[in-house]
Amino acid sequence: MSGSPRRKPGRMAAHIEPFREWLRAAGYTPGSSRGLLMVMGQLGRWMQANVADGEQLTMADLDAFAEALRARSAHRVPRLRGDDPLRSYLVDAGVVRMLPAPPPSEVEVLIDGFRRWMIDEGGLAAGTVLRYENTARRFLNERHAACGSEFITRLTARDVVGFLVVECARVSSGSAKGRVSELRALLRYLFLHGFTSRSLAVAI
Repeated sequence: MSGSPRRKPGRMAAHIEPFREWLRAAGYTPGSSRGLLMVMGQLGRWMQANVADGEQLTMADLDAFAEALRARSAHRVPRLRGDDPLRSYLVDAGVVRMLPAPPPSEVEVLIDGFRRWMIDEGGLAAGTVLRYENTARRFLNERHAACGSEFITRLTARDVVGFLVVECARVSSGSAKGRVSELRALLRYLFLHGFTSRSLAVAI
């Protein structure tokens, strides 16, 4: 009995052989390469129905394609995120149009400065910096949601205490002490760098 005919790779036809060589150079086995080339063919056929001729793919298109695969297959399908080889090839080959990253939010600008201060001035370990940063981000995002761009100028001791009451109620006593230290460090940074006119750390 003859096997089923091979399906054409649609708009990815010109990339099948370059991708095969790319995979070989990257050390992928023939078996792994076959699976990835099959996904590339599926992408090419999906593009014919979902992406206008001449348009470059975007990361949103790759997400939509991966979601379409998941919707019709019970088997494991690629997420096309991070260092996925097909995604990496498409970006390297210029098939995927990389949109400029959005500017950082007001909260993230503050977090970036706080992070650098903890590393440069405090000499804190990476794990400690991450923990302090996560608490700071939760607190500042909460205030930004409540006050918008005035989330720092309208910051009060009551806001600080209210946040800690909620945080400490949901964690162990040891973690609660950590939350206090983490938030105190943020408040110290805000005062030392002129974001607040007085140190709200005394409210803790």
